[in-house]
Amino acid sequence: MSATTHTDEVIDLVIAGRPAQFTFTAAPGLRPFVEAVLRGDDYPIVFPGVYRPETIVDVGAHAGAATVWFKSHYPDAHVTCFEPCKDSFRHLSANTRGFDGVKLWNRALGEETGEAQLFSGQYSSMQHSMKPNGENTGDFEWISVWSTREAFDALPYERISILKMDTEGLELEILRAIEDRLTSIDVVYLEYHSEADRLAIDRLLEPYFQLYAARADCPHRGTNTYVRDEVLADCAARVAEQYVFPKS
Repeated sequence: MSATTHTDEVIDLVIAGRPAQFTFTAAPGLRPFVEAVLRGDDYPIVFPGVYRPETIVDVGAHAGAATVWFKSHYPDAHVTCFEPCKDSFRHLSANTRGFDGVKLWNRALGEETGEAQLFSGQYSSMQHSMKPNGENTGDFEWISVWSTREAFDALPYERISILKMDTEGLELEILRAIEDRLTSIDVVYLEYHSEADRLAIDRLLEPYFQLYAARADCPHRGTNTYVRDEVLADCAARVAEQYVFPKS
């Protein structure tokens, strides 16, 4: 384990008509990935103007780009964030300070409650992972881990409008831990980190969800958006009511 000197980078932007300033730990090539989240490229708005989420859970919140994106579009939604990296959590706290209804946890989700090593990414904090892989270094920090089941049981609400996950390879394990709760989730946004995981996630969600959007620029990495069948049907019906199509 080694100490690292961090330099902050700042992005001035406007989201949903609201000026904002977003900070994160500078790293070569990281800014375009942060900007992509803040533009909605990774987590597109589901049925804009029709679907209105009330509760959002952000697992692997990093510096808070997804939470800022969601809260800018859904200011009344209650958000719970989980982020284990101490430096990323520092930025997450700063970037969400101007929003009401955001609860932050400096913890990872895992199989058991306790402590674990979070391995540093080779190039940026977006690569930090509890599952060491080719994108990590030998450096690590000890982090607090909360059992996924315990963490979801502790949420102040039973139904989850949006579940967003980017946990560098733990997405499938987290979904399996809450498989019995999937029917109480409306929308799942996630980044997958292998083709095997993508296929397994599709099989796990297929009985309840449909793929709404997908984005992948290379093999073994992409972001998918899934919408539960009942929510999809309801929103599609409401969209259809807003338009009058010519009859043949």
